[in-house]
Amino acid sequence: MKYARKVTQTKKRFRLSKKTLLWAIVGLFIAVQVFFTIQTAATGAKIANFERKVTELVNTNKNLESKLVEATSLSKLEEKAFDLGFVKNTETVYLKAGVTFAKLP
Repeated sequence: MKYARKVTQTKKRFRLSKKTLLWAIVGLFIAVQVFFTIQTAATGAKIANFERKVTELVNTNKNLESKLVEATSLSKLEEKAFDLGFVKNTETVYLKAGVTFAKLP
């Protein structure tokens, strides 16, 4: 036992070389750049879709406004009234003040 060695525990450290660390950082930056590029493209597609919908809604709104103006014009209303049997009054009837004409008996 005179020559027995003392066993000591040694910790092995995980060491990266500078080159490996540099490549890992560059790879991380490339992955982040690709991720943000994809997100930007997806957002651009959503914006284009919203702009298309806005254009459709603006056109629909213009069509509805023109239909409303056409439907509420006086000439159109006069035509509808004539079709429903209304006629223009030829004589005016005046009522005297104080005379009751719709009185219950």
